[in-house]
Amino acid sequence: MDLSKLAEHMDHKTRPGPGGTSLDYISARQLQDRLDDVVGQENWQNEYRLIGEHLVCRIGIKIEGEWVWKEDVGTESNIEGEKGIFSDSLKRAGVHWGVGRYLYGDEAPAKQPEKTFPQQSASGDFPTDAQLKYLDS
Repeated sequence: MDLSKLAEHMDHKTRPGPGGTSLDYISARQLQDRLDDVVGQENWQNEYRLIGEHLVCRIGIKIEGEWVWKEDVGTESNIEGEKGIFSDSLKRAGVHWGVGRYLYGDEAPAKQPEKTFPQQSASGDFPTDAQLKYLDS
């Protein structure tokens, strides 16, 4: 079992972030698939528990017959609400094993806010040159 393969880059998704930025992420399913592919379905497991009001997920990988655990806490998602806490904590625990870690810090794909331009209005008018010049500044 080559655990370094957990950290290999994979296709990721992008969603709007704060301040016009974009955020790259992997799904919980992608994390599970990566663990299945690298260590085998029978060699990893996850558990959830509450510590105070915080949901913690830990991922255990069987290495040389012994379970080794890494964990992290999740936060509620604006997109999936309470369900998002489970997938967030799972993905955050996965980062401790290297899965998707490249999406954070210095290795993160550089994303600049995209400029958006007004579309043709309901009346059929397009933006004027002055409006476009303002947007380009």
